[in-house]
Amino acid sequence: MIACDCNKPLREKMLKYYSDDSVYCNLHGEIKEKRNRYVEIEIFTENHTFVSRLASGYVAFIIYGSSCIEKIEVGDVIDFISAPMCFYNGHYMPIVYLEKEQEVLLSFEEGKTNYLNWINDTFK
Repeated sequence: MIACDCNKPLREKMLKYYSDDSVYCNLHGEIKEKRNRYVEIEIFTENHTFVSRLASGYVAFIIYGSSCIEKIEVGDVIDFISAPMCFYNGHYMPIVYLEKEQEVLLSFEEGKTNYLNWINDTFK
């Protein structure tokens, strides 16, 4: 029997894109919804290219650092880093850096590594 790596093209495209530091954007916004690692954010940064696919008009993100989740709440204004590319239906933009009140809750290096590992594990 021959195994099919059907997710390989998607995994390779995502890894290539998210490995490039130049695709990431610094953003500023307010958390409007929070469920585990999932957050909806009203982005205050002007001229960003993130598109909302939600009825609320906010943008959906997933945070790739579990230790910082309990340190943020709805209503918090945060600085964060993400990348705007959407690869599949239901894809949430990754948050790979998170800062609240000048305290770094998730470093870029940790968040990016966590996300790349998630891509590798998820799209085997």
